[in-house]
Amino acid sequence: MVNKIVNLTKTVVFKNFSALLILQLGNTALALLLMPYLINILGVGNYGLYSFAFAISMYLVILTDYGFGFTGVKLISIHRDNKAKVSAIFHSIQIIKIVILIAILIVYALAILFVDALSKNSELFFLSFGVLIGQTIVPVWFFQGMEKMKFITIINLMIRLIAVILILLFVKTPEDINLAIASQAIGFSIAGLLSIYIAYSKFDLKFSLPKTADTLQLLSSNRHMFFSTLSLNLYKNFNVVLLGFLSTNVEVGIYSAVEKIIKAVQSLIAPMSQAIYPNISLKFSKLKPNKAVIKLFKIATYYIVPLFIITIGLLLFKNYIKEFLGIENNEFYIVFYILLPVIILGTINYLLGIIGLVNLNKEKWFNKATIIGGLINLSLCFLLSKTYGAAGSAIALIFAELIVLLIVIGYLLKIKKAK
Repeated sequence: MVNKIVNLTKTVVFKNFSALLILQLGNTALALLLMPYLINILGVGNYGLYSFAFAISMYLVILTDYGFGFTGVKLISIHRDNKAKVSAIFHSIQIIKIVILIAILIVYALAILFVDALSKNSELFFLSFGVLIGQTIVPVWFFQGMEKMKFITIINLMIRLIAVILILLFVKTPEDINLAIASQAIGFSIAGLLSIYIAYSKFDLKFSLPKTADTLQLLSSNRHMFFSTLSLNLYKNFNVVLLGFLSTNVEVGIYSAVEKIIKAVQSLIAPMSQAIYPNISLKFSKLKPNKAVIKLFKIATYYIVPLFIITIGLLLFKNYIKEFLGIENNEFYIVFYILLPVIILGTINYLLGIIGLVNLNKEKWFNKATIIGGLINLSLCFLLSKTYGAAGSAIALIFAELIVLLIVIGYLLKIKKAK
C-alpha cells in the first residue's frame, strides 16, 4: 500500500494536480483575504463597481482566448515530443490571440468613451486594460499541455501576492477604487510577461512567424470551441457584467461576493479535473468512444459525494461567511441559497462537457449545449435582474447550468449506445 502511494506521487498527473491545487489554494486564500477588505474599505456599492470593471475584462479574455484554453492543451499534449511542432502551435495561437486582443481593445475603448454606464467611470475601465492584456498573453494552456504546471503556479502566486500587497498598502478609502483595479492590472501584466519568458527559456521555443495558411486553418478549426466557450461563459461569467448594466452597484456587489465564494470552492475542486485533462486526451484517443464514455461516467461518480459534503458544509456556515465578508444586506442569504447547487452542477458540467465531449471530438455537440444554456441564462437574467436584482441573476445561472448538464448527459448516452 505504501509503495502504491509513493508511486502515485511520482506520476505526472499527481505532480500537476499538486501544482494546480497549490495554485488554487493560494489564489483562493488571497481572494478571500482581499474580498472582505475591499468590501469594508470601498463599501458594497463601490465594490460592485470594481467587480463590474474586473468582470468585463475577464469576460473579454474569453474572446481573446478563442477556445485555445482547451484545444491548445490538447494540441500541445499530443505533439509535446516534437519541438518544432510545439513551437509552431505556440506561435500560431499567441499571434491569433494578440490580433484579437488589439481589435477588442479598440472596440472596448470606444465603448468606454460613448456608453454611459462605462463613461461615468472611464478611468477605472481604462485601467482594467492591464488585467485583460496580462491574462491574454499568459500561456496557461501551453504549460498545462506540457504537463509542467509548477511554472505557472509559482508565477501566479507571486504576482497575485504582489497585487494584494499593493491593494493593502494603497487602497484606504472608497475614493481609492481606481488604485484597486490598477494594482490588479500591474499584477496580471507582470505575470503575462514573466510566463512568456519562462516558456521560451525552459522549453527551447524558437520564435518564427507561422505560415499564414496554418494560422488560418487553426483559426477556422477552432471556431466551434470558441463559440462553445463563449456560450459557456454566457451563463458562467456574464451575469456580473449584465447586472452592472441593468441594476445597481450594490446588487452587483452582493451577487459578485456570493459568486466569488462559490467559485473559490470550485477552484479547489478544479485542479483534479485540469490535471487529468491532458492525460485523458491521450487515453481517449486510444479508446473506442463508447468505452471512453463508460470510463468518464465512472470518474464522475467519484466527484458526487465530496461535492455534496462541501455544499452542505457551506450551508451550515452561511452566517459565518456573511459575517466574514462584512455584508449587512440580508439579500446575501437569498442569493447564497440559490447559487449553492452551482458547485455540483458546474463541476460535473466541466467534467462531462469539456473533458468528455471535447476529448471525444464532439466540440459541436458541446457547443450546441452551451449555446442553449447561454441563451437561457441571458434571457432569464435580462428579464429577472431588472426586478429581482442579484437574486434574478442567480436564478438564471442555476437554471442554465441544469439545462446544460441534462443536454450533455443526453449526448454522452447517445455515444455510449452507439456501436
